[in-house]
Amino acid sequence: MLGLCLAFACLATETSQAQARPRNDDQCLGQGEVRELVSQKAVLPPDVVLRKARATVGPGAKVLRALLCRRDGQYVYRLTLLRRDGRVIHQVVNARAPRPDAPR
Repeated sequence: MLGLCLAFACLATETSQAQARPRNDDQCLGQGEVRELVSQKAVLPPDVVLRKARATVGPGAKVLRALLCRRDGQYVYRLTLLRRDGRVIHQVVNARAPRPDAPR
């Protein structure tokens, strides 16, 4: 899990400004803020989100970028993935961790 968190951190910091440009009203967070929110269980850990995203995009998909942002008062992961066929897929995934008392 630590390896995936480090990979997420590298992806979040090594993107160019043009690639990482968020929507005008997005407020993307730094590594420390992401770690704090994950430790408070306010958001899902990056490895969980990335695993689910890869499963929906297809086997062998590579994560090019992953950012945790605040959009319209909610936390979302902004993901860019590369499919095996060369297509780039952009996803916005709800980052909120389910509450233990919430129905599934």
